[in-house]
Order: sequence, then structure tokens, then C-alpha cells
Amino acid sequence: APPPLAAVTPAVVALTPPQPSLPSRSRRRSPRPWPQRPTRAPPRPQDALPFTVLLLSVWQLVAQGGASSVAPCAADGENCEASGCCRDPDKRCFRKDGHLAFCRASCTPGNQSGRSLLSSHRIASGSRSTPQSQDPADEQIDEQTPWNCTEVPRSEIAWNSGLQGTTFWDCNGAGCDAVLIKPTFVQKLFIYAAPYAPSNPRATSMYGERLWLTGAASDTLAEMMGPDAACCGSDKDSSACGRCLLVRNPTAVNSNWTAVIMKKSRCPPESKGCEAGKVHMDIAVPGYENIEFSTANVCGSRSREDTFISKREAGTCADWKTLGVSSMDQGCTCHGIPNTTVEQARLREGCEVFTQWGWTSGAPQLEYVPVDCPKEFVEIVEEAFGGKGPKSMEHVSYTMWIIAGIGIAIACGSICIVNRIIDHREEKKRYANMQNIKRRRSEQAARTTTASSSDTTSETGSSSESE
Repeated sequence: APPPLAAVTPAVVALTPPQPSLPSRSRRRSPRPWPQRPTRAPPRPQDALPFTVLLLSVWQLVAQGGASSVAPCAADGENCEASGCCRDPDKRCFRKDGHLAFCRASCTPGNQSGRSLLSSHRIASGSRSTPQSQDPADEQIDEQTPWNCTEVPRSEIAWNSGLQGTTFWDCNGAGCDAVLIKPTFVQKLFIYAAPYAPSNPRATSMYGERLWLTGAASDTLAEMMGPDAACCGSDKDSSACGRCLLVRNPTAVNSNWTAVIMKKSRCPPESKGCEAGKVHMDIAVPGYENIEFSTANVCGSRSREDTFISKREAGTCADWKTLGVSSMDQGCTCHGIPNTTVEQARLREGCEVFTQWGWTSGAPQLEYVPVDCPKEFVEIVEEAFGGKGPKSMEHVSYTMWIIAGIGIAIACGSICIVNRIIDHREEKKRYANMQNIKRRRSEQAARTTTASSSDTTSETGSSSESE
């Protein structure tokens, strides 16, 4: 097994030769063109990833096949002893006794049964059902032993260093999504989906992370992350589509925050910072596109069907360093992104939650480790893009259709009733007319009969007189 990265001493690093080029591979750009990054000062020797460390990283991560080396955090009611962390960021892992520990907002030492803990979870979730114990013997143990309430520390994570992070939002489609457009690729539909923007997983986090992100990985990083996952598309010029990293930024205001980043696109070696041998992740964040240096920004362009925001709005926070502030959370409110539509509101929310992380540099060195992508995160990504491009986030409401249908039914019913009344009246009139006609005919027949009788009587009287 390869030695851990920490085992590489500074002395070895100092003697390492310059980085050679990796074996030749396809340099043809994926369907999504990538912007050139701002020119930055040459990296200091201590900032560069030494060749020896790079080889060890590739060896370790490829051997893992992108598999997670981090224990998932515990949900409410689960034993958090192994991970020492909770999916709910507002709770901490407290030891019960022995090897039992649970996530709680607070803990008071003493005789508090695990049944009370689980009941509190049940009441908080609005459920009245009997909770299921993690272990059949838990209830007996809980009743007999008090809570220790010692906070269980987060399990040690073997962080790798040397991942450079930057941000973009050029509205171009993700390279892994090109194959999803069917039956044939259509450029106008190739748009970066709004749900790919940063989000806060809250209680659905898997490793205690505060953010779910997507991004574009350099070829070197993609090789380290492994082959494409079963979900989330593929890119013929790169690998690791749908693979995730757990990262943290030691220089951020909230340096204790972690984030899960899913690889959704390729940062080709032609782009600055993503050259061969560079471990680089370009993170998709609305509002943080450097439009001055971007060569591929299609936000608001007629070449796309609907990019949700304009080019100017995509870079509304990019100049935060020029405002004389020390971190991005002090330099931007993200209000430059509109929130008229559901997609726009989602993009503004993504900008806001990322800004709260508080980066103090536009291209910080991040620490990272490969992890399994959270199931809920994968579901969001899978539902975001389809054969016709980004799927609409508008929730279909049938309320207006129901109201309209009821209105039409009432109108039709009213018309039918009115027509029935009119028909009934017309029928009564026809009946009355027929009765009048019959009466007149009867009267006329009676008059005719009377007249005939009178004539007969007159003729009989005249005959008698003649005789």
C-alpha cells in the first residue's frame, strides 16, 4: 500500500525534480468551452504540488477507485460513535455510555434514557409512533446507565492538500451533460442547470457538510477521482462524472465548514490553472464569474434558449477583492442576481450560501478527500437535466385549471338551466296556443251546427205552411 501523503517529508519535496508532462491524451475540448482564468502571480514553491506528492495522491485515490474514506455522519437516533458527527449541523455527538453515542442539541449528565432521546426526536418530527431501537439491548442499557455527555470528537479525516479552487458561472452546459441531450445534441439546450448552484443540505448532509457544490475538474484531478459514476452523465474527454470530493478551506472565515463537490464538467489543460499535473477544481457559483477574463460566457446570449441571468449578473460579486474587504462575505450580498423566476431565486440562494463560507482569496488552496456522493444530492443532479436541457423548476399547479374548469361547468350548467326554462315557457305557450286553436275550432263547429239546425227548422216550417 502507498504511504500516506503526510509521510512525504519537506526534505523529499525539496529534492523532487520539476513536474514532467503527463502521458499524452486527447486535448480536444469537450462541448463546453472554458474561460481563461485571470493571470496570477507565479505560484510559490511551497504552494506547488510536488511531483512525488502528486504521484502518491494519484496512486492512493485511483487504488480507492473514488470510494469514500470518510465515515458518514449519524442521523437522529443513530449511533454516532464511529463518525463523531451529526447530519443535523445544529446537533453534536454526545456519549451515552460504552460505545453508545447520539446526536443532541445539548446534554446533561445523569439518568436520561435513550428512550427519552428518541422520544424527543419523535416529537420533533411530529410522529407519535414507537421508535425503533438501533440495537435490541439499547433500551435495557439506557434504563440502567446514566448519560456521560462527553462530546465525541469528529473522526480523523486523512485530508490531502494541494487542490486549488476557483469559481465560475458562464452558463455553458456541463460537459457531463452533453450526452444527455437526445436524440441529437442541440447547442441551444446546452445550459448549466440552476440546481447545480451551491445549496445547503441542512439535515440531509452526509458528512456534516454545509454546502453541496458542482464544478469542473482538471484532467489530473479527474484521474485521481476515478471512473464515471453510474449517474450524472459522462464526458468522452475526461472521467469522474458524478464523483464527489469532501473539501475544506483552511483560510476561509468559516474554516471549519466542509463542502461536497460533484464533478460535472472538465477544465481542459488549455485553461490556466488546469494544465497537465495541476490538481484544480473550478466551482460553479452564480455571481462569481470573472467576466473580464471569461472567453466562453454565454449568459444572456441568443445562442442559448434561456440562461436565467445575464452576463453582468453572472459576475455581480466577482470584484469583491477591489472593495477593500478581507473576505467575500463582507464584499457581496448577491442582490445583483434577480429572483423573479424560480430558477433565478435558486441562483441567488446559491450565491448567498457560498458567500457565507467566507473565502479570503479568489483561488485558495483547499484540502480534500474522495467521498461517496450523498444520495439526496445525486437525486437533485439527476433531476436537473434531461434530453431537452435543464428541466423547469416551476412546480406545476392545477389550481387555476381547476378553478377554470369549475367556472366553465357552472357556466354550462347555468346555460342549460336557462335554456330549459326558456324551452319550458315556449312549450307552455305552444300548448296554450293549441288549446286556443282547439277551443276556437270547437266554438266554430258549435256555431256551424247551430246554424245548420236553424236552417233545417226554417225549411220544415215553410213546408208546413205550404201544405
